[in-house]
Amino acid sequence: MSKPDRTSSHAARSFVFSTGLAPPSAAAANEALTIARSAERRERLWDAVERLRSGLAEMGYTVRGSTQILPVMVGDREGAMALDAALRERGVVAPGIRPPTVPEGTSRLRVAPTATHTDAELDRCLDAFRAAGAEVGLL
Repeated sequence: MSKPDRTSSHAARSFVFSTGLAPPSAAAANEALTIARSAERRERLWDAVERLRSGLAEMGYTVRGSTQILPVMVGDREGAMALDAALRERGVVAPGIRPPTVPEGTSRLRVAPTATHTDAELDRCLDAFRAAGAEVGLL
């Protein structure tokens, strides 16, 4: 039996269409699931969610939802996009969601903390929301 031709496109299995994952991809997905199942990480995530939810509510923002994605309700599309831009200038990404993705009058920002955000980063996010909200006239 001869050796396979290493110059063929099939020598790069991960770059060729396949119905199965390449072994390194499968191993990475398995490790990600192991990390995600960590009770410690889940607890840290919910601590971050609650820290942002309560901090934003104390400022006067309306925060909805019961998942780790926090919709910060703004109402009009212009206000949502102005807040999005003002936050980005401060290094915070909280995408504005506006019609037609959501009904008219329910434009919002999507805040999605993770278990790896530090307390300092969460505080910086809240500070940015305070300053950006004041700048665009929402607070």
